[in-house]
Amino acid sequence: MGYKYSIVKYFKGEEILMNYPFSYFLKDGTIGFYRSAQILNIIIYDRSQGSPVFHNIYTLVTLQERAGTPLNLIRYGTQKPLSIDKQRSLMITYQDVEVDTILELYHSLAKRGVWHQPQSDTPLSLEKLTALSPVFVSRNPIPPIHSGIKNPFRHCQYLFEFYASKKTVFESFSESQQQKITEWVMKHLPIDLQRLTDRWGNIIFQLPVTLLKVEERGSSKSNTKKNIEIAWHPKIGDNVPEISIVTVASYDQTIHGYGESIGTHPLHEIEMGSTEGLISTTVKRNSDNLILYEDTASLMKQLTFNMNIASSKKRKVQVEIGKKGMLKDYYIDLHHVESPTVIGNQLKWKERVAKRQHEESVKKLELEKSFIQYGSNGKKDRDKALSDIRSLIQTYGGNGVYLWDPFCDGNDILNTLYFNNSYGVPLKVITSFSKGRIKMLTDEQGNYSGTFEERRQEIIDQLVTKSNHEGVQLEIRCQYAEHGWKFHDRFLLFPGNPPAVWSLGTSLNSIGSSHSILLKVEHAQPVINAFIDLWDELKEVVIWPPKPDI
Repeated sequence: MGYKYSIVKYFKGEEILMNYPFSYFLKDGTIGFYRSAQILNIIIYDRSQGSPVFHNIYTLVTLQERAGTPLNLIRYGTQKPLSIDKQRSLMITYQDVEVDTILELYHSLAKRGVWHQPQSDTPLSLEKLTALSPVFVSRNPIPPIHSGIKNPFRHCQYLFEFYASKKTVFESFSESQQQKITEWVMKHLPIDLQRLTDRWGNIIFQLPVTLLKVEERGSSKSNTKKNIEIAWHPKIGDNVPEISIVTVASYDQTIHGYGESIGTHPLHEIEMGSTEGLISTTVKRNSDNLILYEDTASLMKQLTFNMNIASSKKRKVQVEIGKKGMLKDYYIDLHHVESPTVIGNQLKWKERVAKRQHEESVKKLELEKSFIQYGSNGKKDRDKALSDIRSLIQTYGGNGVYLWDPFCDGNDILNTLYFNNSYGVPLKVITSFSKGRIKMLTDEQGNYSGTFEERRQEIIDQLVTKSNHEGVQLEIRCQYAEHGWKFHDRFLLFPGNPPAVWSLGTSLNSIGSSHSILLKVEHAQPVINAFIDLWDELKEVVIWPPKPDI
């Protein structure tokens, strides 16, 4: 009871799951039979203050049923650290320890905010941590934290997390350094710190629920029943606990079926009334109300497969290679595609529902500006396109806005980025200057000299005379000659947590004037990383702010 008091004392407002302390979950038979734990540290080695300091980037403590060997030995995850800058480098370490050691480390962290592993010379440098309420993590649906824990699909998990709110170490790195760190970690670990920027500086205790295995399947007797089979850990022996199983089937945001079963028997045949849609299954132990298993999936009721028959005939294609127009022959293997074979029946009402859901999805994408089509049927949508882009900038631009457009000029920037109402956030633009641009910007009389300096001055003149630049922190860099590399795609990028990116489909100077699609990019951070890579290459070609002598 004294330890529970300590948790309340040092972390006011936080609750212990089901009123059980951390030590309860480590006891044999609660959710597993743990024999050791592995501590994974991702650490910054900092020499900037004279004496070396080890800053915690991410620490994961995973309880395990195997006996860790050798115990307490600190092992390095790579042959050499990653150099971040002249003063700092990144390293990965592993250490297997006893369960009692984990309990001591947890106590020390909870009571004094100190983390000092066995065999280490100095404590790990931590930011101020707050203990979050313990959480249960199911296998499906997949939460973001799956990117930061070990073997998340093998078992359900309990997580006890200490959270660093300020993220001082994380924010000390530039965006390119953050990218460098996350990519290096991904090469050596199945941990995606890029997806988990909110977890930098945290310490997480991962307790896999190994007490049971659950197999779910449909019933051969009835399509309204589901079978749940429970296999208990061998160390349980005859002391099988009583459990409650609840199954809920949902489809189209309505509950179609429900069933429950209570007992100690291994096979539970549950009548649900309907097994359509997604079925959520929860297993709870009745003696202490702890959740031991949860998963969401659907029963396979229809199987479609195609059969392709290879053909002896080939298609010949000649393709011009290089500037000299040399021809190269390609031969494409062909096959006959048979009509798909369908096993099982799709309910007619579900086909109608699926069609309506698709139509709703398109409308929702348009409303959220995730997908908007301009210029269909020859319609001019210039004003609407600019209005939509300005709306996106005001909604998502709180951390800054980046524009990646080879043909944008000062007027395009004034027309869009300057509508960001967040004061002083970074506005970054990459444009380009090439022979193709010169040709595009030359009028019918050929009144354009096409020099880079004249183009540069033109953009400066557009910006200088048309705004007072209040609250604007704008920088424009240009891909030109040997500086950087050529690019084609156009993007509107919003750094932050979470990041967001839209593909413009065409340049800002013509968007809405002809057919184009504004489309939200599903994986935003890699696009932002690519922007930063090119941005860093263009330090010598800055158009704005202008040089003092201009």
